[in-house]
Amino acid sequence: MLGRRGRRAPLPPLPAGEAWCADLPCGARAKVSYLGDLVDHERVVVWPSRREEDGEVVDSHLYWVLSPDGDLWEELLSGASPADGPSGGERPAAGAAPPAGDRKLYGFRERLTLNRLVELAEECRAAMEARGQTLAEAPARIELPSGVLLNIGEVFPWAPPPRA
Repeated sequence: MLGRRGRRAPLPPLPAGEAWCADLPCGARAKVSYLGDLVDHERVVVWPSRREEDGEVVDSHLYWVLSPDGDLWEELLSGASPADGPSGGERPAAGAAPPAGDRKLYGFRERLTLNRLVELAEECRAAMEARGQTLAEAPARIELPSGVLLNIGEVFPWAPPPRA
């Protein structure tokens, strides 16, 4: 199910281009905040995406993400465009819950299984192919909910070669 998140009144934006969201593995968990929201939101990275202009990749922190509601969409996690996505975020250590903060967290009740992650990645692949887009380069690894990292080719034989 591909969805789009509603927005609320803006708060001051956080710094853009944070390094926390560079080269996230499939299955990585993230805590993001949106302008005007009083709660933080947990996301699971399903697959990297890309937006191209004139053959050049312009959004290197664009990912297919899953929400606790089961919605799947592309989101720019860097905070570079808070009107269209999160204004900031952070990534917990592999296998750890998102860090507690001053704000409540709207998170997942259950951990995502590897089988479900594979199904979701297939949905991303189909959506990208349907709009004539080539699949983004694969991350080198998949992060399981336990924190264990697997090589991408062990799970997705169809994946493009991993990023260097």
